[in-house]
Amino acid sequence: MFVLSRFGAMKHASLLGVALSLGVTCAAPSAVAEPAEPTHEKPLPGECSEPSASRQALAAGAAVVPGVLVHGAGSYVQGCPETAEKLLVLEAAGLGLGLAGGGTLVLTGAARSLAGVAVATAVTGAGLVAMTWLADLYAVVSPDGGWGQAPLRLPLLETELGYAHVVDPRFDYRNFQVSRLSASFGRFRVEPSLWASADDGNSRWRLVGGYRLFGASMSESSQDGSFLELELAVTDHRFPADRFALGTAEWSVQGRLDLGRLGRNLRGAFAELGLGTAFQATRFEVRGAETTGSTLLLSRFAFGAYLGDPRAGGGEAKLFYDHRHDGFAGGFLMPGLGSGPAGHIGIEGFYYFCEHWGLGASSSVGSAAVFELGGRFRQWGPS
Repeated sequence: MFVLSRFGAMKHASLLGVALSLGVTCAAPSAVAEPAEPTHEKPLPGECSEPSASRQALAAGAAVVPGVLVHGAGSYVQGCPETAEKLLVLEAAGLGLGLAGGGTLVLTGAARSLAGVAVATAVTGAGLVAMTWLADLYAVVSPDGGWGQAPLRLPLLETELGYAHVVDPRFDYRNFQVSRLSASFGRFRVEPSLWASADDGNSRWRLVGGYRLFGASMSESSQDGSFLELELAVTDHRFPADRFALGTAEWSVQGRLDLGRLGRNLRGAFAELGLGTAFQATRFEVRGAETTGSTLLLSRFAFGAYLGDPRAGGGEAKLFYDHRHDGFAGGFLMPGLGSGPAGHIGIEGFYYFCEHWGLGASSSVGSAAVFELGGRFRQWGPS
């Protein structure tokens, strides 16, 4: 445990040294590599009529009732019928996918050969339903143009050093040192991270490699924040006090759509969806125990909004659902059939107070509660 703690401290020191060696503070912004000013070369769809104050208030109410059932009701009252129609169609598609996936599980008794596809279909459907309602709520409460804009390029380097607190009744660990580094090379991205606990020696290494199929990258600007990325990752999570470890190899496709493409009143908002699979090996540090293997379904969806101007700092915040169970938050524990299969929910975000320095925070709840806060540094590449 002493070695692990010391190594965690050395890891933080090395990452902090990288950040400081780049040596630019808020008071002295770099003259190179400021992200390009956002532009909208193509006309935005779904132009809206200008609502009065009373109509805007009615739209906010309509987004709740009947909007909780009829997604797009708020946008329709607001004067954006094209946006309302698109949200309603997407809600119907989500309901269809949810019923198809859920129905397959019920009718086949969650047959192993169909369970993965059925669950992925159901989760995707649930994501569409949730995101279309949140989008309608956003449309009627956000200012014209949203609360912020998307950065149109990725930074060359981004680091995060922080603290995380985990409340899990099944394990003794509570406090973690968290370090993360993300480096971009053209369309490629490499992101190693480490969670290290001084409580019982628990540690979680993770290495992610990504390739940006389209959208903003370190070397190429984009029209907005939409992207599609292929990710490969390996994870090693060790529980020395409990004498076992988890190793995971995975692949997934992660995508983001800037919702301004659907309607003018959704500018500044985005939706995310990720799908993939993983193979997990459980190693027991007990004489005679065999390593066991299993497959995991990876599915995640999120709704978020950009904050501020990326040229001066800025950031984003999002609500998310993550179906994976092998992280610290795990899956929901609840009475009835929903206990076990469901993943965890959370909120996360970051904000840069200037070009280089900012803060990030997240909170998630499943079978455990996880809270994280860290300082962030980023360095832009050459223009």
